[in-house]
Amino acid sequence: MLGFKPKLLPTIFTIPALILLLGLSTWQFQRLHWKQGIIDKITEQSQLAPVDLPQKTDDIFYRSVILKGELLHEHELHMYGGNRRFEKSPDYYILTPMRLTDNRIVLVNRGWVPEKIKDANKRPETLVKGEVELVGSVMPVESKTLYIHDNQPNRNLWFYINMDEIKSFLNLPIISDFYILAKEEPNSLPHGRNLKPNLRNNHLGYALTWLFSAIALMVIYVLYHRGNHANKS
Repeated sequence: MLGFKPKLLPTIFTIPALILLLGLSTWQFQRLHWKQGIIDKITEQSQLAPVDLPQKTDDIFYRSVILKGELLHEHELHMYGGNRRFEKSPDYYILTPMRLTDNRIVLVNRGWVPEKIKDANKRPETLVKGEVELVGSVMPVESKTLYIHDNQPNRNLWFYINMDEIKSFLNLPIISDFYILAKEEPNSLPHGRNLKPNLRNNHLGYALTWLFSAIALMVIYVLYHRGNHANKS
């Protein structure tokens, strides 16, 4: 590297770009570890038999629980689910508060319905009256990402579960640390979902892509200056 004299403009471009690429790679390695932890947790919890929802819900995420109580259908919420189940029609998740027999209120994602029967008056058979029992998985509260729309409570249109917004909108003392994802029941509406440890975990590929990009940029930077130095010699 004798005689290596970095030029100002290439260096001004390369250093911030290199820091950015290495930062993105580090972040993806962290995400890889985080996602694998979730997969391991779901795998562990899914092998356990359902239990009654305990009073203390610490460290119970992804565990199957049994709920007994009344579904408060008059407070039903609709959350957009995309077009994953129908080619030309979106589906909506039905979020319903449930008052348990001990008077606690939890939010239940009962599952999805096609848009044509999103409104409750179009599917009266789903509005079960009185005390019911259901099984579901305890899910952590979601956080908004860059690509998710803002919720529109005035239209009863939700894009992610924000418990603070939901509690304010419904004016109900809903437990805000988690929600329940109802398990699938054959031939029933809404269609629940069984939690499975088959989450996509592509973070290793992303991390290596950013890392190799940083290495390639550094190689190009060095070769560029060595070539200029050789030409001047």
